[in-house]
Amino acid sequence: MDYTVVRQSRKSVSIRVLDDGRVEVRAPLRCPEQDISRFVQAQSDWIARRRQELSQRRERAQRALEFVRVQGESYPVSPSPDGRVRIDLREKRAYLPQSATAEQQRAAIAGCYRTLAQNVLPDRVQQIAQRLGLTYGRVRINSAHGRWGSCSSQGNLNFSLYLMMASPKAVDAVVIHELLHRVQLNHSPEFRRLERQHTPDYEACRRELDELALWMRREGWV
Repeated sequence: MDYTVVRQSRKSVSIRVLDDGRVEVRAPLRCPEQDISRFVQAQSDWIARRRQELSQRRERAQRALEFVRVQGESYPVSPSPDGRVRIDLREKRAYLPQSATAEQQRAAIAGCYRTLAQNVLPDRVQQIAQRLGLTYGRVRINSAHGRWGSCSSQGNLNFSLYLMMASPKAVDAVVIHELLHRVQLNHSPEFRRLERQHTPDYEACRRELDELALWMRREGWV
């Protein structure tokens, strides 16, 4: 099996499969080649499974969208009669040009999510902050895939545009989480207690967000 070795100042050997299927091994500076080879061979089954998973993800990412997730619901995708990209919240339907590739479709829908987030989140943050008696700085929308939101030490809040895939309750859970960092900028047991205290249906919201993150990876959104 072909693989690339990256030697670093570290104590253990780790392995990962890159998006294109290549295998990268990170190893201590003086780790013998035969030890690295044995490690890779021991992980051969996992490598095969991971390559298959990534291949399936790439295939799904190349498929035209049949539906999009908006505020916790599935909206069917229809050809746009005027060529414009839009999400119609009243009709609960998304419109995309027929000529768009799968990559272009996802990029276009991401733009719709950004617009929706800019329309929804600042007001929702303000409402929840007033209820909790907390202050904050600016509210910004980004395209992060790995985290739904963040709070800086200055109190500026950042939210992923992909949060618009989640239900309003789950969105509120993320807003509450980030606002509570104005009380504690950590994830200590006390922070978790406050989060549960102030978040309706806390467990259900966290479960929804975890499942949504997995679905996004599986369907090629990230």
